Amino acid sequence: MRLMKFGAFILLLAGILAACAQATTVVNTEYVLTTALRDGNFVYLGVDGAINGVINPALHAEPGERITVMLVNSGEGTHDIVFDSIKVRSDTITKKGETTSITFTVPDADVAIEYHDSTHEKLGMKGILLVGAAAESEAAETSSG
Repeated sequence: MRLMKFGAFILLLAGILAACAQATTVVNTEYVLTTALRDGNFVYLGVDGAINGVINPALHAEPGERITVMLVNSGEGTHDIVFDSIKVRSDTITKKGETTSITFTVPDADVAIEYHDSTHEKLGMKGILLVGAAAESEAAETSSG
């Protein structure tokens, strides 16, 4: 009898763990950007992987993919990262070494999405997220039209 109760408990526990595991959010791609000053302009600087050292890097995702973008303040000003067209905005970071991150699902279509710093966009702090087969030229068409 004691063995049956223990077996039932294990099955119940396994069921609960399986249900919880399905609710876990899976992030497919993570990007890390830091803030920098280059030639008198504020820029995003890619950290690690294919974007390491790239100024205002093009980020890439598949349609419907869940991504995380982390921003690290290098200590020069107040910064954030904003994807206006999909209404995604990070918290503002003000101190050297402070970080913020945003996790979101990109649209289910091939699209180019601009990202920028809400304070320093005009000083050069902007880039692009390319979803699927979208090309950087599509962002220029979207923003001018």
